[in-house]
Amino acid sequence: MIRMTTAPSRLMLTLITLLALGLADAHAQSTACGSDIRRIEVNQTTLHYFECGKGEPLIFVHGALGDLHTFQPQVQAFATSFRVIAYSRRFSPPNAPPRETDLNPMSNHVVDLRALITQLKATPAHLVGNSYGAYVALALAMDHPELVRRLVLEPP
Repeated sequence: MIRMTTAPSRLMLTLITLLALGLADAHAQSTACGSDIRRIEVNQTTLHYFECGKGEPLIFVHGALGDLHTFQPQVQAFATSFRVIAYSRRFSPPNAPPRETDLNPMSNHVVDLRALITQLKATPAHLVGNSYGAYVALALAMDHPELVRRLVLEPP
């Protein structure tokens, strides 16, 4: 069950603290966090992603104009406490661009995220989404709450 509140949760306070104080520790980590780009086949398409860190899975879902590097500054900080996964959604670089005949409904992005989470055995995941990525993360949480531990959404 997804619990949504306006009061800061322990996770949110941890994330804020990591952002504020964890940057020094993140720089002590290998600067290669995010440089080992991998590929995964989901739903007849290839998605590029990277992961680093250890702990509960935290997946970044970028907006319409982003890619797997959108959250790079946050990745460094969060990887000190979480298994961070950032990926490029369908048709976002470095993935293949859409062809003239390709459709781009939100449902494809939701199914892609579900497949990514399950294939990487990253359940339940903390999902952080911005802009269109926030809608994708919310739709996944509504359809498959068992895959999601927490949502952090920043709508446009």
